[in-house]
Amino acid sequence: MPDVVEGDVLDAIALTATDRVGMVGHFVPLESRLRAKVASLTIFEKAHRRGTGILPAERAVDLLPTCTVAIVTATVLLGEDPDPLLRATAACREVVLLGPSTPLYPEAFAGGPVTWLSGVVVANPLAVLRVVSEGGGTRECGPFIRRVNLRVGGGTG
Repeated sequence: MPDVVEGDVLDAIALTATDRVGMVGHFVPLESRLRAKVASLTIFEKAHRRGTGILPAERAVDLLPTCTVAIVTATVLLGEDPDPLLRATAACREVVLLGPSTPLYPEAFAGGPVTWLSGVVVANPLAVLRVVSEGGGTRECGPFIRRVNLRVGGGTG
């Protein structure tokens, strides 16, 4: 896989203390680290979780244009038309498509706003199969996967 940056996405992207980050999907493990690094973090979540900086997912299309960085769950590609949401990120310096379902195919996103694909590569397929067959998820698969980040063309960054 060309141009792979292994590890955590927050170590791969350039964040500044003045960044306004919009996160579509609540990636809990990233939340506190992001809040410590950037000026603001707004989370858009479909689930009924609400709290400080967590808004309904429907607000994302209206508010992402005010962000400098967008972190978007790759599951948006599996549901309804993702184009309005991705268009809303057009002015963002960095747009990260994140999660284990991220298609690690940069050519599919060339010319659009997505600047990073952040997903996983299975390092131990038998162990992952065992975890999944036992009802485990991404966290339990951690020792058996590699987190990878691919820079893609497009965007303003």
